Amino acid sequence: MPYIVRVYHLNSIYSIDLTNYSVVTIGKSQKDTLCLDVKGLKKEHIRIYMSDGEWVISAKGLLYRENSRIKSEKMFQEFSYVLKTDPEIYIAVHPKQEDCLRQINLDQFNIITFGRQSDNDVVLKNIRTSSHHCKIYRYDGNLYVEDCESRNGTYLNGKRVQRRRLFSNDIINLSVYHIILLNDILYFYNTGDDIEFNVPTEAVGSIDYGYEENESRTVSLM
Repeated sequence: MPYIVRVYHLNSIYSIDLTNYSVVTIGKSQKDTLCLDVKGLKKEHIRIYMSDGEWVISAKGLLYRENSRIKSEKMFQEFSYVLKTDPEIYIAVHPKQEDCLRQINLDQFNIITFGRQSDNDVVLKNIRTSSHHCKIYRYDGNLYVEDCESRNGTYLNGKRVQRRRLFSNDIINLSVYHIILLNDILYFYNTGDDIEFNVPTEAVGSIDYGYEENESRTVSLM
């Protein structure tokens, strides 16, 4: 099964799409797939690789899953790990899903809400999504994203935010999902069948395939 690995460090998030790799390393070297300047991290500290058709994660140091130390094991979706560095690094394994074929035009909204509960405008069903996760709203002619005290946070261009102004080409990450704003239109990635829209049908359109995601914005590079 294809996976997306999310790495959380301090208030930053990094996404690694394993379909682009046979081996991924996380460490302190510039040669690592993801290089982090973290006390206690070594070169190729974490290694994620394909073995007999399955993804395996191994570690040189103190890697834990559900309070059990892990040296090497097969990975499965929704597994999460903690690497006991200073500060700690969190690693989450998500399924690689199909992208949404629909988009939302924000011109027709003053506010639009996102979350797992059915009363949101955009329902995103993964368990890592909070009931009311975040909202995008218009104030004084500008768009803003605001986290609604979600458990796992809302990230804008790789940084965790509480409230921040939005600009075209901004990337929003929440739960396992990847949302891009382009000229007041929202595009949704890695949603599979998790997404539902509770908005007027005239606000939802089909994807304009003239737009291609800029893979250079993140590590995977999603």
